Amino acid sequence: MNIALLITTIITCPVLTGIIANYLYDKFK
Repeated sequence: MNIALLITTIITCPVLTGIIANYLYDKFK
């Protein structure tokens, strides 16, 4: 397992989730 890839995934996943959640919140507000 590539450590850099693992770290990137750990950092990026919550960010993507936040962006998607924010988008959906704005869309259905």
